[in-house]
Amino acid sequence: MSDGHQQGRTSFAQQGIWLNERTRDMHDAYHAPCLITFDGELDTGALRTACAAVLARHPVLTSAFEEDGGVPWMRPADRVPELEIDDPGEGDPEARLAELVRRHAPAPFDFERGPLVRLVLAPLGPGRHALLLVTHHLVFDGPSLDLFTRDLAACYRAAVSGAGPEAPAASFAGYAAGEERRIAAALPTARRFWRERWQEPDQMALPGVTGPIGYAAPAHTIRFTIGAERRDALGRAGEALGVTRFELLLASMYALLYRYGNADPVITVALGLRPEEFADAIGPFAQELPVAARVGGDLTFRELAAAVHEHLGGLSPHRGVPLNRAVTGVRPAAMRTAVSISYRRSSPAHTLPGLRIRGERLPNQSARGAFWVLVFNEDDGMRFIINHPEERFPAESAERVAGHWRELLDQAVAAPDTRVGALTFLGDSERGLLLAANPGEPAGAAERTVVDLFAERVAADRGGVAVLRGTAETTGERLDAATEGLARRLRCAGVTPGSLVAIETGDPADALTGMLAVLRAGAAYLLAGPDGPTVRSGVSAVLSAAAGTGGPPVLAFDADGCVCGNCGADALADPAPEDVAYAALSPTPDGPSRIVRFDHRALTGALLAFRAILEFGPGGTFLALSRVTAPGAALELLLPATAGGRVVVPAPEEADEPARLVALVGRHAITHAQATPSLWQLLLDAGLDAPGLTALSGGETLQPTLARRLRARLRRLWNVHGTDDAALWSTCGEVAPGAETVAIGRPVPGARVHLLDASGALVPIGSPGELCVAGPALARDDDGRFAPDPFGSGGSRLARTGKRARWRPDGELDFLGGDHRRIRLNGQEVELADVEARLGAHDAVARCAVTTAEDGGLLAYLLPAGDEPPAEEELGGWLAATLPEGTAVGYVTLPEFPLTPDRRLDVGRLSPEAGRARRPAVTRSAGVREEDLETVAKIWRDVLRAGEVGLDDNLFDFGVNSLIVTQISARIFRRTGVDIPLETFYEAPTINEICGVIAQARREE
Repeated sequence: MSDGHQQGRTSFAQQGIWLNERTRDMHDAYHAPCLITFDGELDTGALRTACAAVLARHPVLTSAFEEDGGVPWMRPADRVPELEIDDPGEGDPEARLAELVRRHAPAPFDFERGPLVRLVLAPLGPGRHALLLVTHHLVFDGPSLDLFTRDLAACYRAAVSGAGPEAPAASFAGYAAGEERRIAAALPTARRFWRERWQEPDQMALPGVTGPIGYAAPAHTIRFTIGAERRDALGRAGEALGVTRFELLLASMYALLYRYGNADPVITVALGLRPEEFADAIGPFAQELPVAARVGGDLTFRELAAAVHEHLGGLSPHRGVPLNRAVTGVRPAAMRTAVSISYRRSSPAHTLPGLRIRGERLPNQSARGAFWVLVFNEDDGMRFIINHPEERFPAESAERVAGHWRELLDQAVAAPDTRVGALTFLGDSERGLLLAANPGEPAGAAERTVVDLFAERVAADRGGVAVLRGTAETTGERLDAATEGLARRLRCAGVTPGSLVAIETGDPADALTGMLAVLRAGAAYLLAGPDGPTVRSGVSAVLSAAAGTGGPPVLAFDADGCVCGNCGADALADPAPEDVAYAALSPTPDGPSRIVRFDHRALTGALLAFRAILEFGPGGTFLALSRVTAPGAALELLLPATAGGRVVVPAPEEADEPARLVALVGRHAITHAQATPSLWQLLLDAGLDAPGLTALSGGETLQPTLARRLRARLRRLWNVHGTDDAALWSTCGEVAPGAETVAIGRPVPGARVHLLDASGALVPIGSPGELCVAGPALARDDDGRFAPDPFGSGGSRLARTGKRARWRPDGELDFLGGDHRRIRLNGQEVELADVEARLGAHDAVARCAVTTAEDGGLLAYLLPAGDEPPAEEELGGWLAATLPEGTAVGYVTLPEFPLTPDRRLDVGRLSPEAGRARRPAVTRSAGVREEDLETVAKIWRDVLRAGEVGLDDNLFDFGVNSLIVTQISARIFRRTGVDIPLETFYEAPTINEICGVIAQARREE
């Protein structure tokens, strides 16, 4: 402490603010900028005298803060603030004023020297001045502006008239001095209240938030107002529901958060604490408390509003008790929620002879949390100020959330007996954007079949090469003859329109011949691969190189034509667009795979869509890289056959050799190829460099670093995604050069995509939702799995995939995977897909896979882009934008990733033992010094005033709060030189564990 200054006790609210300022980068989040305007003739000298008188009347405004033993104390500042004159110069007054605020409002305060008040007067033109009052919340709260403006007007009047100064007001120091006594009296009942109601708040989901939200960050501000008529209508609606206007607003925010997918939303609410005897005192008479609402979708809005009213009423008697005194072991993070709301009346105007004075709260240039709402009830309506951290919550997304709030509030007021789960919040504009994201069906898909497309190709180019395998060329004419003959043979074997034919082969050329032959016979094909006998039941015939006994007839791919002598020229079928074209096996969680059937319209539409997307036509060459049973593999066979190009089939000895595949690309001037990211990685490593190649990547996640490396060596790169219930691929997006992120693109024409919540409603842009597919590309609903499509024409169906995705503001989709890939870490919801995308964007990480670890953290498997992976510290800093603070991540470097037979990452074979594990050391008692144990034990005994503390006793069993933890941390630093972050005590709450932290810190020095 400084000599010669009297120590003054600080309130618990001040201690919490000071603690955050000491341990966090709060920017100007605790600054309270206000604007006091003067309309009329202003006597600057009298104003200077009035400002000095107000400061003298409220000594808290001229305080500074010093720490002693980890506790802040108030003392007089080294100097008293004086009125500054800052003439913003010529130009537009509003722009000049904005620049004045920008310069002065966020300027830091010196807590130890003070003062924590800044007074800047700006002349804005004849008869108009503005006083920028910038204070810190250590000495000021919202209602303090009313008192300051009132006292300033009175002191100005006195200065002009020559009257004596105002008498001192009740001192905030007196309030702080008696606070402990008031808390002690209220503590037992407060503990009982919170014991039944306290829940650790989770990080809330808000659409468009791109990472964990810190305590404070530079902000963007949203402003909007509603007029007096609308404000009064809200008041009447609240009265009808038996709630206040603020409770109505709060209930609507709870309802919105619930509709965003937050089961039990928690909002931080600012509550006033100013006792009657301190009604005239300026100071931080406020407490912010996290208030939970158990909403439930079946609750009506009327019932929710009543519950909010009851909860706030029950909380009111206990709001003066700090939460960390009433609830044991509350983490500092639990005192901060993503959404906070403050509501108050704006300062009334004061009229003096020839002068009108009015105060107005200004927004900070920082945000606390994700969505910090300030509501001001004014004479002419209501003013809303919303601050949000633009780096993590872009302005476009936050504006949408504000719009959702207004939409839901309007609906809730108009129909308060609506279930909360049925309240809608999407405006017409956003709803239109979501529905317009789905293109129509490709032209001609509803009238033509795959057989028609193939016939058109043969008619246009009979002599052009359709299939190239080694040196063997098959022209369109020969492919036409071969498939016609095999089709007739199938008819002789009993295959009729509507039959299902299994194609058992791993050879793409044979598969293509079989597919076209089956379709020309009027039947549907099922690509079963070389292990087809498992699906021979339920099929009319089998195309296979292997003979079979019993069951359906088995035909060879090179079979001659009709052998029965009864099949004439009209024996081949002419399938219709609504006839089944192919079937696929779809895995089920339990039991055998189910068979999913697709009609010609679905398959034709997909082929026509990709013909346009990929600009594929005559002269195009597709390299067949996929296993014939892989998702979307038919694209690389049927697209060339129907669009006038050719398909190059690798020889068996080439198919598994990346270097030989790369050679094929160059030797045959391949224009198009499709592969999994795992195979593209192998091809890149083998030297792929094909500036004329258009590539498709699908079947698994394409990560940013791989995408950038791949795109740099290609003409174009498309990332595709599919589902078992839609033909080929459902979405497709082009990857731009140098892309920092990779989406799965937009819906392919013919495949409509909707993201829905659990109630079947559209989720907003930026919110995760279940990926659902509709449209002509959808499979037949043979087993009644599909639901009616509420967004399509009559009779249309919708398939819910069980996978999750979210719309980007640019209209593309991020794929998030199944529910198991959404986990909770340190009370926050984390998408493992986001973690992989962030880690996979690091230039030194070629590929990665992230799983959960047994200890509750994460385990990241890395395939380095170079000889060595990046340092663990570098990766930790890189992931800070995605992971909650304090998340433990272990890293395992692998020389290669295990792959499945169809060249996809085999997650089940990932194991820390398979590579070089670099797991952060677990901080425990290893290497602890005996003297450290004695030192820390003594510190705990002294601070806790406890006789004995065991080495493994939990600190929070003693009922400590953040301030006490800070005192312990400060004393440990003075005695050992190790600065232990506050959050560490919550992870290591025993003497033994804290000494392990000290030992670890010394080893790392």
